[in-house]
Amino acid sequence: MILSIRQIGTTVLGQSIDCWDFNQINPQEKILIVGGVHGDEEEGIQIANALIRNLVQNPGVNSYAIIPCLNKDGETLSLRSNYNDVDLNRNLPTKNWIPTFTNPRYKPGPSAASEPETIAFLNVLISFRPTMIISLHSFSESLILYNPGNRKFDESVSLLSQSLSLKLVDKMPYEVLGSLNTYSKENAIPTLTIEAPRDQTWPLKKYLFIQSLTQFITGL
Repeated sequence: MILSIRQIGTTVLGQSIDCWDFNQINPQEKILIVGGVHGDEEEGIQIANALIRNLVQNPGVNSYAIIPCLNKDGETLSLRSNYNDVDLNRNLPTKNWIPTFTNPRYKPGPSAASEPETIAFLNVLISFRPTMIISLHSFSESLILYNPGNRKFDESVSLLSQSLSLKLVDKMPYEVLGSLNTYSKENAIPTLTIEAPRDQTWPLKKYLFIQSLTQFITGL
C-alpha cells in the first residue's frame, strides 16, 4: 500500500483542500470518501479523520481517496454553505441542475460546478474512478441514503444499516437538484450518504459509527 497526501484544490478563501490516498497495486475496490461538504456538520468530518487513522493501521485490500473536509471555509466559520453562500451539495453538474431556489439554505450557485470546492471534488472523482462513493453528513434524522448503481454491495450496505440502527432508503421524499446522489445515479456509481446523528447522542454513538464504517469499507 502506498500512502500519500495531496492538495486537490483551494477554497474560496484559499484554504488547502487535501486528499489522503491509500493506493493498492491491484485493489479489490476503489472507494472515495468525502466529509465536510457542509461545513457545520462536524460529525462527518470526525468520522472521515477517524477512518484515515484506522486505515493507516490496517488498510486492507482496497484503495481509498479520502477528503476529510471539502468545505474548509464552512468548517472554519461554522457555515453549511461555502464562503460564496453556495450549498456544495446542490452545485454538482447534474441534468436537473437549475440556478433558481425556493429555500435560501439550498442555494445552487450561479452555474453548475461554479465553486472551487466542487471542481476539486470532481477532479478527484474523475481521476480516481471510484467503484463506490461514501459521503459523510449529519442531520437530526439519521439515515443511510443508498444509490446502488449496481447490486454488488447490497448485502454489505444492509448489514451496515443494521449495525448502526439506521433507516436505509434509496431516495429522498423530494427531488434534490445538483446533489451528489443525483450525480452518482446519472453516472452509475454506487453511493452511500451517511447522515450521522446531530444531537446529544453523538458522543455515545461516535465509536460505533467509526468502527462499523471501518469494517464496512475494509470488508468490501
